[in-house]
Amino acid sequence: MRRHFDGHDRVVILTDEQAGYGDVGRALPASVPLYTWNLAGYRRGHSASGGGNRHTFGGLGDQAFRMIPLLEAGRDATWPF
Repeated sequence: MRRHFDGHDRVVILTDEQAGYGDVGRALPASVPLYTWNLAGYRRGHSASGGGNRHTFGGLGDQAFRMIPLLEAGRDATWPF
């Protein structure tokens, strides 16, 4: 992650969550949102979730990526209503 991160405004990971190298989220600045889709359902994840800019979702469907702008709009107080 550290090798490929180049100041991106967000990071999206699709994974089977077989974590073995520590917390991937620590490789990114805390200000950079990290969105993870857990495709296999392993209990242990590669990063914390639910706090700050770290979010993990179970499964992947055709509307999954719509979660990103919704979460970011809520964070920035630009909710669509």
